[in-house]
This record gives sequence, structure tokens and C-alpha cells, in this order.
Amino acid sequence: MDQPGGLASTQVEAQNAAALQLAIKQSLKQAALERELEAISEQFSQPCYNTKLQKTEPYHNAFLRNLFGIRYISGEREKFQFELDRSVINILTKLRQKTFMSAEFAEKTHIELILQRIGQDRYCFSAVARGIAQGLHHRFAGQNWGRNAVQPAQATPATPATPAASDEAKKPKRKRDASSPSAKSQKEPKQKKSVDEIHITKPIPADDDPIFGLNGPMRGTLIKYNTVDPQNVAKSIVLNPNITQTSSKVFGHNGIRMGQFFPRQMAALAQGAHGSSQAGISGTAEDGAYSVIVTGKYSSLEKDGLDKFEYCATGSMENTFKDSLIESQGLKTMRRSLMTKKPVRVLRGENTEFRYAPKVGLRYDGLYTVAKEEQRVNGKGGVYAVFVLEQVEGQAPVDLSRPNAGDIALFGELKERLA
Repeated sequence: MDQPGGLASTQVEAQNAAALQLAIKQSLKQAALERELEAISEQFSQPCYNTKLQKTEPYHNAFLRNLFGIRYISGEREKFQFELDRSVINILTKLRQKTFMSAEFAEKTHIELILQRIGQDRYCFSAVARGIAQGLHHRFAGQNWGRNAVQPAQATPATPATPAASDEAKKPKRKRDASSPSAKSQKEPKQKKSVDEIHITKPIPADDDPIFGLNGPMRGTLIKYNTVDPQNVAKSIVLNPNITQTSSKVFGHNGIRMGQFFPRQMAALAQGAHGSSQAGISGTAEDGAYSVIVTGKYSSLEKDGLDKFEYCATGSMENTFKDSLIESQGLKTMRRSLMTKKPVRVLRGENTEFRYAPKVGLRYDGLYTVAKEEQRVNGKGGVYAVFVLEQVEGQAPVDLSRPNAGDIALFGELKERLA
């Protein structure tokens, strides 16, 4: 028979062990970050960084080799800038996870100097890197760089509770009916967590957050955390309740810039580019399509292009009927656009099969009209509908430079946050 309080004691010991393991891991991360920043501050203090700045080369080679291990080769500026942005933003991302600035850390790493230099236009860092550095400088300056500050107290390890105290600390028990399990069956492991036991948090991002802030590519959204236990946190992207969502039920650009980059489809929904977080066609059978996303799902059945491209309706690959189409909502919506000729916003998503697809995320490629519908037969002998969309004249050309190095770096940071 278990001793009274034995289960509580075991749980506390497990919690203490997990807390100790987390503290050690954070300490190692802190030490590694300090070493990285110390090396950077040492190089920033070298006079060659300021005096030997040349117009033909954005940085002095010796500085770059020592700081990031990146060598600038004449004629490869774009590759160099991408590597530089990735290295700088990687370091700044680690620093963003530090909520409390101690005077010892600030003095040891010269972080104030580093953030000042990266945030200045004269040193040719990307706008993304400058924005992150300026936001961090503002945050830590508000803490006076840890001077005369008291670090938040560390959580003390929990102690085993006595049976009486343990009973008082427990949450109110649910009322049991005649069909409820016995006390013995309640001790069986792997029971599902109740809704009350799942902790959901939606922290509002800071206005200067480089990804979710007011100028970030994911603005209008945030990360939701579903915590079942400390070792199992499910993360997802949802709409930010503090920001009014832009309606996507509008024909035309709707304020979206040519080439605008969206790391995730949820951002396109929040900013009015596309009206669904999952579907590829946004619209109604009555009004037609407001927007479509070219994902290459049916790349073997479609042809991509900038002036015009083909877009298949839902179920094109799956249909096995040779005499009838799958009458989906998307099919009805596209047919309505074929009749009205109203412009449709087109976003291209990441796809390795299509030449003009972005490397990551989604890119807005402007307005197109549905010019015609054709019916073809797939590999299973089933008939499917393919629509030909043609680019509206008078627009700026499709911006194939997006996503650029800064966009890709932010996409990588977002991926790390969601890991």
C-alpha cells in the first residue's frame, strides 16, 4: 500500500528535477550568448570598422572574418547580404528571449554599444536587423541596462505536501454521478486532461516585435499556447483580438502591395489579402472569387506563368467520373468570376514544382481575371475543370525578388518560435 503523501512527494521530486534541468540549460545558453556578444563587442571596438569603411565594400573583410566568418567576394553582394542578415538576426533572436537585463551582463557584453551600432543606417545592416536592434535597445534602455535593478526572484522548489494540505490545494472536484468510476479506477494512468487542466495563453505581441508587431509580416496574428503539461506545449497561430481584422471581401488590391510577403496564410487572412486560413479559393458562388492561392497542389495538371496561369478546382486529381465534375463550392465560385470578369487577387505559395513560386511563405502577385474554363481528363479517367487566369494590364510587374534575405530570416525565426 502506498504511504500517505507518497504520490505528492514523487510529483514534487519530478518537478524539482525538471526545474533544475531547465535552470542548467538556461545557464548554458546564457554563457554561450555572453561569449558570442563579447566577441562581437570586441570587434565593434576596433577602429578599422569605422575608418576603413569603403563604398565598394559595405564592411572591412578582416572585421567580417572575425565577427561572423563571412567573406565578402566582389560581385556577390546579394549572397553576402543574405549570410550577414541571417547571422545578425540569429544573434538578436537569442537576445530577444532575454527579458531581464542585469548590469553584469550589460557590462560584460557591451550590449548597449552592439545594439546602437546594428541599429544605425551607416553600417549597412538590413532594415529587419536594424528594427530588431532598435526595439531591443528601447526595451533594455527602459530597464536602465540593469543598473540599480533587482532581478526577479527565482521560483523556490516545491515541498511535499501533507495529506491535509494536499487536499486543500487540489482543485474542486467535479460532482460524480452513479456512472462515475471508482476511486481505484481513477488511479489508472494516461487519463485525458479535462478542459480545466489545459492552460491556454495568448500573449499580445509588442508593437515593435519584428514578426508580429505593427510593422511585422505576421501583424494581426499571435501565437497561442495550449499547455497540457510543462513538457508538452502546443503552439498555433491565431488572430490577434486587439487588432481589427481587415475584411477580404473586397475586389481589387485591398491595400496589399505587389510582392507583399506573408510567412503564413493566417497573416494573409488577418491583413485582408485572402479570406481563409486554409482554403485556396476565397469568395462565394454569388459574388465570385476575391482571391486565390496558387500552391501547386495539382501541379501535374496545371501550367504556371506570370502573364497567365492555370488553376484547377477542388477534387481535380481525385475524381473518377468521366461524365460529371465534382460540384464543389470552389468550382461554383470560379465559374461566377468567369462570368463577372471581376479582378481576383492572386497569391503564390511555396512550391518546388513551379518556377515562379516563392522560396518560403506566400507572395502577393497582383490582380488577374478568370478568362476561360476548360474540361480535361485526369489519370484516373475522371473529368476535371481547369480555369485560365490572365494578368490585369497596367500593374507593376510581379516582384520575384520577394521573399528577400530579410523575409527568409524572419520566416526562420518564426519557425523557431513555433518549434
